[in-house]
Amino acid sequence: MAPTPWTRRFAFSWPQSVAYFERRYGVLRRFEDEGLVRQFRVSEQRIGVYLGDANHELVYGLRSIEGSLFKPDGDWDRMSAALDIVLADLQPKRLLRPVLRFQWLIALDAEYDEARRAGALEMLGDAGKGLTDWSGLVDGELESPPSTFQAEFGILDAAEAPQRLSRQIGRVQGERDTPPPTLWPTESLPPVAFFCETIAQGTEPPEPSVEAISAFVRDSQDALGGIVSGMMERVTGMTRGGPDSE
Repeated sequence: MAPTPWTRRFAFSWPQSVAYFERRYGVLRRFEDEGLVRQFRVSEQRIGVYLGDANHELVYGLRSIEGSLFKPDGDWDRMSAALDIVLADLQPKRLLRPVLRFQWLIALDAEYDEARRAGALEMLGDAGKGLTDWSGLVDGELESPPSTFQAEFGILDAAEAPQRLSRQIGRVQGERDTPPPTLWPTESLPPVAFFCETIAQGTEPPEPSVEAISAFVRDSQDALGGIVSGMMERVTGMTRGGPDSE
């Protein structure tokens, strides 16, 4: 089974429509009526909602919808309920340019310096001798769902992980809004972990329905998770361990 991402983020765009301006506050009212709102922020072209807590966020706007789950056991049912409201009210006729970002932290049973040195040797052989820090960056393609992707991977400790998860450091493409690193206290993170961040851009968007979007996100997560698991085992010589491997 593929490992569970520590964070999951998705974005689907659509052709702009006046429906957003006509119905945007009605959507927000339905969120409130369903008990989904903890906090919200409003601008002219985007409305962001925390769905119960800061680990579940949905942003909808004139041209797109974006969702984020910032913990491994994030509640997809909560997210899909919010998606259903937005799609039912704004009624986009088609989706464009799906972008999915997943971040993995896979706990390692090793000391930090030992794991980094071993990883350098596994990847580079004798050329990796003496390396004390490294990271890898790769490009690839998925057959299903059809996508291109980029992945950055390495080994980190709990002190570095919050900055990685909040996108304050990293080489894969950035994004507009990122949560603060304080969302991930170091004591809640693996002491040493294999880290991988992937960003995938779909070439065949799904239909604008909760079922199709959910399947697209799930299938992309599984396909990328299999690649991440293989890279981790190749680089570290270890199989998965820790709470994220269930």
